[in-house]
Amino acid sequence: MIALAVAVLPMWSAKLVPLEQQPFPDALAYADGGYQIANGNGFEISIDETLTADSQSNDGTLQPSRYPPGFSVALATFVRLGDNNIQDTQRGSQMIAIGLIVMLLAVTWLLAGPLAASIAVLIAGWSPFALKSAQIVMSDAFGAALSLMILASVAISGAEWCGARLRTACGATAGAIAGYAILTRFSAGIALICLVIALRHRALVRAALLGALPALIFLGAYQWTEFGHPLRTGYDYYLPQLKLVSTEYLTLSNPQSERKFIHDDRLNGELMKWTCPCDQHGPMGKASNLVFYPAVILGLYWIFYPPLFSLFGLWAIWRRRRTSAAQFAALLIGLNLAIVAVYFYQGARLLAPAAFVLLAYSAVGVIDVFKIAGRRVRRIRDRPDSKPSADLATVLDVELGPPLST
Repeated sequence: MIALAVAVLPMWSAKLVPLEQQPFPDALAYADGGYQIANGNGFEISIDETLTADSQSNDGTLQPSRYPPGFSVALATFVRLGDNNIQDTQRGSQMIAIGLIVMLLAVTWLLAGPLAASIAVLIAGWSPFALKSAQIVMSDAFGAALSLMILASVAISGAEWCGARLRTACGATAGAIAGYAILTRFSAGIALICLVIALRHRALVRAALLGALPALIFLGAYQWTEFGHPLRTGYDYYLPQLKLVSTEYLTLSNPQSERKFIHDDRLNGELMKWTCPCDQHGPMGKASNLVFYPAVILGLYWIFYPPLFSLFGLWAIWRRRRTSAAQFAALLIGLNLAIVAVYFYQGARLLAPAAFVLLAYSAVGVIDVFKIAGRRVRRIRDRPDSKPSADLATVLDVELGPPLST
């Protein structure tokens, strides 16, 4: 709990960025959507996304948003519980970012015990993503938290102590969360695909799909009502000529990018200067997607965790590759990388679901290292010809969490 307090205290006390200074139209669209939903005005917003922030008429005319309404629905709760103004969504986004850290603690504790959980939340609190997410109204932290919730459900369903009824309930819960994630961001559909593959058993897959069905039906009905077809999105409505996904974006130099203006690199691009020449904003946004996103996953841009810390996580996932939870994690990381690599817009925050799942397993991997080191020291100490040594094995042989087979 001390580690959790250390991680979230800066987030709780952080100065909130005024809405008009936040990324447009994302932040204003999410915030106004939450306000309109809370006040019974449906899923439309008073922001005209075809205009710039300075050109808004503010005449109160409502129109659909390019973004699905899932995140705004979550923000609406804070508007109703607050002072019923749009600024309540900022406090709501801050609480959701803190909730992400709490969820990271819970999931990592489930996977490997309290010490691993402490490592994970301290790393998250030390990295730029969580703090900035607490200051702005963006859906990325919410999407990452939903991915961790799915991972927790899958991990519980695969535990030896989990009975048949609880296992089915976990499958349905994971499916419902994955369905809601699609209401937050369309690309989150990869979580449902990963879930179905990782669960394997027909009964669990059926439960997951049934759990996701209400959200999918709602999304189809929403898009049919707003845009005239269940499969037509807000992007199709506002940006019909835009090619959202293409293999051309894989190797495109100087892609359309948010650079460092939302989530900055703690190292200020020091490890990626080889992708320059750069301007005053550094190397972020200068590399192609094929280089940029693997660098983010490896921590070469320190946004989610320190450089190469994720190698512990990749190793831990490999060691547990026969478990449903590790399979879900591996699939989510791989598909998240694949989808953003061919997406028209470059931003490290788009990898938040994969990064936080990998962060949880990276803390697990650190604990694995300590366990293995402790066992090897004990073997050396217990050899008949070995001399008594310092009590290093005892130091390492503390209760670090569940067995390695977890």
